[in-house]
Amino acid sequence: MGIIASLFVSLFLFCYDLKLPALTVREGEPIYDFVWYPQTRSVDPVTCCFASVCREHPIHLWDAFTGVLRATYTPYNHLDEVCAPYCLAFNGSGSRLYGGFTNCIRVFDVSRPGRQVETRNFYKKKTVCLQGMVSSMAFNPAFQDIYAVGTYSQS
Repeated sequence: MGIIASLFVSLFLFCYDLKLPALTVREGEPIYDFVWYPQTRSVDPVTCCFASVCREHPIHLWDAFTGVLRATYTPYNHLDEVCAPYCLAFNGSGSRLYGGFTNCIRVFDVSRPGRQVETRNFYKKKTVCLQGMVSSMAFNPAFQDIYAVGTYSQS
């Protein structure tokens, strides 16, 4: 039995029939990760959005009501080629979007779609702080500057 990779993000409303999604957006390749904007409030449509990433594509910020693409954040590697993160996380205020890559994290300013504004490498002066493919990230809700990073390596 094979694994079926999904090209769709589907949103469901718990108070209604869970058989049909309220909204579906399509990506170009299998989806690696998606994350809700942390300041989402259903009474304020401007805040209702989520980010998704799929293989070999930029990060997309989607409107959760209409399914319209709001913004694109494009990460580039050291060869200036578009590369996709394996996981995503917003900081607590929602002002920054973090992407987990192999041996680094790239940071995007949510208010300025486009290229990353910062790359945080795991290497410092020949010392390896962490290594491998970043599989997950989570921010401390009490302290926005503190976040945890998980990798597939044994470091």
